[in-house]
Amino acid sequence: MKEKSIFREYLHYITMNMLGMIGLSCYIFADTFFIANRFGPDGISAINLAMPIFGFILAAGLMIGHGGGTRYSIHRGRGEPENANDAFMHSLYIWAILSALFFVCGIFFSEQIARLMGADESVIGMSRMYLRMMLLFAPIFLLNHTMQSFIRNDGAPQLSMFAMIFGNIMNIILDYVFIYPLNMGIFGAALATVLSPIWSLAILSTFFFRKKNNFRLKKTALRIQQIGRVLTSGVPTLITEVCSSIVIIVYNTVTYRLMGNLGIASYGIVANTAIIILAIFSGIAQGTQPLLSRYYGAGELKKVRTIFRYGIITILSLAVVLYAVILIGADQITALFNSEKDPVMQQVASTGARLYFAAVLFAGANLLFSVFFTSTEYPRPAFVISIMRGIAVIAPLIYLFSTLFEMTGVFMAFPATELITALAGFVFYRLRRKQLISQLPDTLPA
Repeated sequence: MKEKSIFREYLHYITMNMLGMIGLSCYIFADTFFIANRFGPDGISAINLAMPIFGFILAAGLMIGHGGGTRYSIHRGRGEPENANDAFMHSLYIWAILSALFFVCGIFFSEQIARLMGADESVIGMSRMYLRMMLLFAPIFLLNHTMQSFIRNDGAPQLSMFAMIFGNIMNIILDYVFIYPLNMGIFGAALATVLSPIWSLAILSTFFFRKKNNFRLKKTALRIQQIGRVLTSGVPTLITEVCSSIVIIVYNTVTYRLMGNLGIASYGIVANTAIIILAIFSGIAQGTQPLLSRYYGAGELKKVRTIFRYGIITILSLAVVLYAVILIGADQITALFNSEKDPVMQQVASTGARLYFAAVLFAGANLLFSVFFTSTEYPRPAFVISIMRGIAVIAPLIYLFSTLFEMTGVFMAFPATELITALAGFVFYRLRRKQLISQLPDTLPA
């Protein structure tokens, strides 16, 4: 395949996946926007307190999808269709176990979890309702993430993208209808969100009617070794997302100590805006995964390096543009969520956005590094990157910087963490590249 053809394939995958991830991220962004304008800072605070649990659900879904999809593409690249289908079936086994766990938590423990997240009496009702809906519908979210990944890895990224975008459009429409005309409050926002993956799955189901798919439901003996392989490929993604949720808890604790619910709301505006920005870079990284896994499985390491280079260039270019947009438009963006025109929240959130989003380049590089390592069967550096940016570096920096610089320091911790992690990721990449060169010196130029 000529380099132009590789670039067209790369562009196709990352465009479809990037649009899809933006659609996925808009689930919460839409809820935050409508609730902020309907319920003010308390509404934003309630949603942000529930975000760690939604993050755990997202983490589990992405772990199954990314881990199973990576194994699926590697086996297909090696010409092993039976092993590829085994990866799909074992991903479904993991889905069933995790779905049961989340569902039980939703039935019995939603209020306890809301209080554990830090909800006080002013927001406990809204937080509890939102959490219960997320947990009860967790099986649908998990299945949606799993099917999107396998369909993308099976050569149909456009269908995966369209399904995510359609689900998001329905979420936005129903958010408005449920919250305003029907006056359903926080329950309406949660209902619109949990219905979104159902719309998405309805679109994805058409893939099986085309009879072009290379994976299918098939009686498969449960093998712990295969479960372990799927988890090994997916756990770095799980760690990243779970740690992100833990860090939100840390952020909520620190901002509540500094400014009460107004501090949580100010951080929530920035964090929920960041979901969309980071989704763009996550889309680029995950869009490269099917190609990296397939070419690595086929032993075409020169193409692996080419795809990685395209990813870095794309991330660098977009990071410059997006950060410029934040610098110029931070006041206007944060004002969208400030229906009560609180001057303190406006000032804190605008300043925080300009500091927080300085991380975009480094965060994008870290996401790509992690996908590269798992796609080339080198998971340990991906674990290290996930732990560093997820908890090991950022949590201490949040406490240190908030002590030194208060709310300004809270927002400084994220870019500092991503920079430190990116430097470590670059070192790991150089080491892995040398290993690949030594394996096949004629296929990967120095």
